[in-house]
Amino acid sequence: GIIIVFLLILVSFFADSIVKLDPYAIVPLEISFDEGEITFSETVRPPNKVNLFGTDIVGRDMFSRIVYGTRITLKLALLITFVKFLLALPISFISGFNGKISSKIIDFFGTAFSAIPALLVCILVLSITTFLKLELNASIIAFSIVVGFVSWGRLGRVLRDRIQNILNEKFIEGEVAIGKSNYLIALQNILPHLTSTIIVYIFLEISYSLIMVAELGIFGIFVGVNRINSALIADLQLDTLPTYHPEWGAMLAYSRWAISGGRSWIF
Repeated sequence: GIIIVFLLILVSFFADSIVKLDPYAIVPLEISFDEGEITFSETVRPPNKVNLFGTDIVGRDMFSRIVYGTRITLKLALLITFVKFLLALPISFISGFNGKISSKIIDFFGTAFSAIPALLVCILVLSITTFLKLELNASIIAFSIVVGFVSWGRLGRVLRDRIQNILNEKFIEGEVAIGKSNYLIALQNILPHLTSTIIVYIFLEISYSLIMVAELGIFGIFVGVNRINSALIADLQLDTLPTYHPEWGAMLAYSRWAISGGRSWIF
């Protein structure tokens, strides 16, 4: 898993060196003459020497969009995970030391967004016009805050239970007996024992975040302003316009059309 993530990070850092085509540019039409008749090539092209993975619905190079999409998608996943830990860690520590209010907050978020799916809440919030008009970087931050806020409850429960288990160990009683404060116990005794759990759940939460981003994309919730002209694909009768920015989750939005329309390389 670390190797895969490391490779994706390398791709995101060196995207400009890996691809030569603009991920936003539409491939030019090719004109040919056959017995006096002029024919134009399709913008949606299968894999070829120039477009290694073919082109998408609008006619943009798929390989370039996938490579550049690594940068946007990983940034989203990492920021969502950061927001989750930013909320879960301090509240879990307070709850572990018999903080009743913080424990109720964790239980509320864990229960509320199990009864009401976090995905549904994210769709409703991120569909507000204010979010739809945000530029790419601002949109990524907004997505991260919203998705992280509604889905940190599960992580909070895990961390709280682990902290409470550590506090029940015999060596903690010795630390309390010598008069060590709760702050020092948390910093010097609990945090080192919690490190392995944190590392494991960082990678798990990154994967959960990627799944959430993919699900949002399928429902037509994208990052950044969508500048695609609907007239370009009016004849395709799509439920959702393709995303302007290359982001993996959003690129899944028209996978159904790709399969049913015989353009399997897009999916």
